[in-house]
Amino acid sequence: MRHFKNLLGILIFGVLIFELATYPKWMPLVEQQKLNFSSFGKIENTLSSELAKYLPKSLNGKLVAESSQQEIIKKKTNQQDLSNSTTPIESIVKGVPLANTYYYSFAEGTPNSVKQVFSLAIATYNNTGIVKLVPGTGEAGQNTVVFSTYYTTEDDPDVQQSTEELGKGGPEIFKSSISSYNHGRALINLQYPDEAISQAVATHELGHALGLGHSKDPQSVMYPMDKGMTALTQNDINTLHAIYD
Repeated sequence: MRHFKNLLGILIFGVLIFELATYPKWMPLVEQQKLNFSSFGKIENTLSSELAKYLPKSLNGKLVAESSQQEIIKKKTNQQDLSNSTTPIESIVKGVPLANTYYYSFAEGTPNSVKQVFSLAIATYNNTGIVKLVPGTGEAGQNTVVFSTYYTTEDDPDVQQSTEELGKGGPEIFKSSISSYNHGRALINLQYPDEAISQAVATHELGHALGLGHSKDPQSVMYPMDKGMTALTQNDINTLHAIYD
């Protein structure tokens, strides 16, 4: 019975909208010219508001949320396309609206030496004022970064023989109809502790977790080969702005 009333209400309002839309055709020409289109706009808005009452709230809210989210993503993509930074955005982050606050934590067993270099990297990104990394595990739907370590061996298929993999990191994006968030990770390879446990490596891997891709600029912390860089270039900062502003 309740659903029947909802359907009946929708049907009645549909007929009203149709009648209002065709009403001027049945009026004398002089009367038609007197019509103010803004009045019809007000009538249409009123009817739309009334019609929304007959839609289930969850459905109505979901439609509005999805529409808003699509507009935000479109705007964000356009904004990032206008960025002329030489530091690219990780592909899965591009066009994704993200809050600029992250909650970070260290995996169990992370050595203090690794915690120290990641703490320096955190300070580097916090000093930009673009992102804010605070200690904690966060809640559902919030950005997080987990710092940890790993080991590789010579027979690891992911390791190239000509180079040493000092670390790895990256974003993991989750989306819903009303929001999106990132669960990033940054790791240091303890197979090469002398080279890998450094502020430069930590800053590079945290950059990946936040959405920065590899840069072709040797002065950038996001250059794929370790050059000992610990300070963000202007292009690195521009890309952070493109992601989080």
